[in-house]
Amino acid sequence: MQKGRARFLYPASAAEQLQRALAQLDIAADVHVGDRIALVSVWTDLVVWTDGVIYLWWTGRTSPRTRRYVYTGYPVTRLEAVAQAVKHRYDALRAYRRPWSADGAPCGR
Repeated sequence: MQKGRARFLYPASAAEQLQRALAQLDIAADVHVGDRIALVSVWTDLVVWTDGVIYLWWTGRTSPRTRRYVYTGYPVTRLEAVAQAVKHRYDALRAYRRPWSADGAPCGR
């Protein structure tokens, strides 16, 4: 690999690597592969997408100035950091939101 060039993985491979890294942290996730992009569905409001170069997801914040969603991202070369950052967001969401059943009733924890 040349210095200064981004590492490239196939999006499906990058998503599957993140899925395995999250599984090691006891976080279940589903991978969905599309055309030149793959998604890792972790929790409500936590979907990580990758093009094989970077991972991106919503931080849960909106910009006070533009009111647009604020996203964060990491290169695929920082898989452990990505998994830890996603875990941090996952833990925050789990503390805030409980999962819901099909009939709308809260599920037990």
